[in-house]
Amino acid sequence: MNSNYEAFHSSPNNHIQGRSKKEIEDEVDLLERKRKDYITSCNAESSLESDKCIDEYHDWYTSSKVLFELFFSLEDLDMSNFLNVDNTLSGYLLQRNYYKILNSYLVLIKRLKKGTFLNDKEEVSNAFKPPLLFISHATKDVSFVRPLVSLLQKIGFDKSNFFCSSVEGFGINEGYDIYDTLRQKFSEYSIHVVFVLSENYYKSPACLNEMGAAWVLKSDYSTILLPGFSVKQIRGAINPNRMAIVIDDESQVKSLMNDFRKRLMENFRLTDNNDSIVWETNRDEFLRSVHIH
Repeated sequence: MNSNYEAFHSSPNNHIQGRSKKEIEDEVDLLERKRKDYITSCNAESSLESDKCIDEYHDWYTSSKVLFELFFSLEDLDMSNFLNVDNTLSGYLLQRNYYKILNSYLVLIKRLKKGTFLNDKEEVSNAFKPPLLFISHATKDVSFVRPLVSLLQKIGFDKSNFFCSSVEGFGINEGYDIYDTLRQKFSEYSIHVVFVLSENYYKSPACLNEMGAAWVLKSDYSTILLPGFSVKQIRGAINPNRMAIVIDDESQVKSLMNDFRKRLMENFRLTDNNDSIVWETNRDEFLRSVHIH
């Protein structure tokens, strides 16, 4: 049996790219219904140029493209073939496109059903790991990290998807070795790291080890720069050209915090039942706690 298939169907969480096995199966079924609707409408209409026939094609193709792009790389031959069509054409030529890409479409659908999505072995391995948010920070900066943890809790993070070594309830259990715990986290989860950067961070060998581990594992990350620390001071494995939340930058910090929330909620599929006003109140309270007004 294919190892990717076994990993998908034996995984305790059965979540890939934020979707459960059942959700993926439901989305595949929906695509097949849309495809059959297109065929049915074309057979029923007197002309392939009818609005209904053309609309059914675009609905099927666009929905398929959105789902496939979550799971297949652009270098994948079937994915490349599926995308390599001009859909600004007439209804007759759209039907030609359909038959041109049909075999690749069916192959991709079959792979989705089996759980064989990605070509790169490392990507495949990471795809089957549950997500975990990890706050990488210096112990001396814990007074900043505690209100950050509180803010993250308010948008839906808890012990199941969040780890912060210095905050009680989200860190390491008594009697456990910190380095063994971190090694386990990086091996068992798909980690999104929040780097909380400061001079204290770069003076900490443990923090630099965490940065190195995240770089080696190609972990996704966000960056927050503490008061007194600037973009030009970023060094090591973190890209200084990547947009960071700079706490001292009063002109942008609120909008960047909003982007940060949106990104985390999408990546972790969180449901925040509060409206934007509640979030902005919580965000501003957090910023005040670190001396931004």
